[in-house]
Amino acid sequence: MEHYCINCGGHYRDAKFDQDYGRCNRCSKSERKRDRKRQAIFDAYADVQVGDLMEWCGYMCVLTQVLPDKGWTVHIPKLGCKQIVYVWSDDTLETFSGRLRPYRDPRETDKK
Repeated sequence: MEHYCINCGGHYRDAKFDQDYGRCNRCSKSERKRDRKRQAIFDAYADVQVGDLMEWCGYMCVLTQVLPDKGWTVHIPKLGCKQIVYVWSDDTLETFSGRLRPYRDPRETDKK
């Protein structure tokens, strides 16, 4: 049985077709790579729970909701607002951790 690739318009047999994305293996390669990067972010932040102190773009915030496969909702007390932090398709773990990361109290120092 041949399958039609919605991206390049070609017809492919089962071995060269990705059923999950509805595209040939060549066209779905970038989609699979993007999904692996996004999944790495969610895996790294799997232990984050509602109520945790986080830092969003330099502001201390409180995690208020986990949005499955999308991101997190945080409340920023200094600004008095709620912000949704999405995991974008082109995010890597490094770029995302620059926006949202666990909060470290600036008073905590390594001085002895």
